[in-house]
Amino acid sequence: MNKTVKAGKRRYYFDIQTTQKGDNYIVVTESKQGFEEGQFSKTRIFIYPEDFDKFSEALKETIDLAQKTINPDSNE
Repeated sequence: MNKTVKAGKRRYYFDIQTTQKGDNYIVVTESKQGFEEGQFSKTRIFIYPEDFDKFSEALKETIDLAQKTINPDSNE
C-alpha cells in the first residue's frame, strides 16, 4: 500500500515495506522542494511493528491537541 498526501510544496508518502523475515513496517517520507527548481530534500522515519500502537496513540493525541489549539471553541 502506498499513500501520497500533497501539501503545498511538500509531499508525504506513506509506504508499507516488508523485512526479509516477512514483517511489515511503515516508512513515512517527507519530500519538499528546495530553493532551486527540481531540487528536493527527503526525510524518512521508519515505524516498526512493535511501535505501531505507541506511535499511533502519540500521533492521535498530538493531532487532537493541535486541533484544539487551532479551534479552541470546537466541541469535539
